[in-house]
Amino acid sequence: MKKLIDRFGRVHTYLRISITDKCNLNCIYCNPADSALRGELSRSILSYEELIRLIKIFVADLGITKIRLTGGEPLVRKNVENLFRMLKEIKDKHPFELGLTTNGILLEDKIDFLKKFGLDKINISLDTLRKERFIAITGADNIDAVFNGINKAEKLGYNPVKINAVIMKGINDDEIPGFIEFVKERNLNIRFIEYMPFTSNGWNEKEFISYQEIKNIAEENYSLVEIECGELIDRRTDVILIALHAGFTVHARYSGRAARQHGDQRCHECDAIHDSLLCNAVTTTSKQSESSTRPISQSWRRCSRW
Repeated sequence: MKKLIDRFGRVHTYLRISITDKCNLNCIYCNPADSALRGELSRSILSYEELIRLIKIFVADLGITKIRLTGGEPLVRKNVENLFRMLKEIKDKHPFELGLTTNGILLEDKIDFLKKFGLDKINISLDTLRKERFIAITGADNIDAVFNGINKAEKLGYNPVKINAVIMKGINDDEIPGFIEFVKERNLNIRFIEYMPFTSNGWNEKEFISYQEIKNIAEENYSLVEIECGELIDRRTDVILIALHAGFTVHARYSGRAARQHGDQRCHECDAIHDSLLCNAVTTTSKQSESSTRPISQSWRRCSRW
């Protein structure tokens, strides 16, 4: 079997596929009201048959073992169930891990079907736990649907359900402790993501809060306990491996020397290939009740893409 190898000699086994650019939300950091791209949706996306043809090549011939479907919001694409039916046929012949990143609004109604047809991992984007703030950030009044989707995923045995929160100064940075409490004692992970600029998203430096500031806020009430990065953690215990990126690291920015030296060192929790100097694994425990509170999985990500 051939392998996908980049110019730094790293073997890639993880494929992310955006199946639509449409979304049922208008988040302020993604599609602001004054965006030049607002309403300019693609007219030439691949059909399901074309996607399946490509996926077959990647998993059967190029060694891909993990695929994540994203968008836009992938669950808004018409007849998305048909795609999962076709993916299940491929998985039966060429096993791979199938993940989904969603805003969760349509998840409660679709998750039984998705699980039946091979969905293995779920990431849910949620930037606030407050109803009025959710409306302000997304332009929609359906935070309850997101909570219902999270609860249903957890009930069906997804462990962990990963919650992605883009943190913006003066908008939702006061909710960092609340998110930690939200996931505590549950099969949930919270991952705080820096607000980063991209084309026409109206990025404002005044709303940027760095991973270090996020970390400092968390440490006001929680202790960070360092564990060895890359260590295989028994998921039956209360310790969960997560990644804390200490520098801006994306695959394309590695030097040839670092890539060759660390090309096979992929963090199984954050999916990044990184130098051990740039990533530490940590768990968090409550300072107030360290003996009784189980660790909470966190990760602070400096990433150029959502």
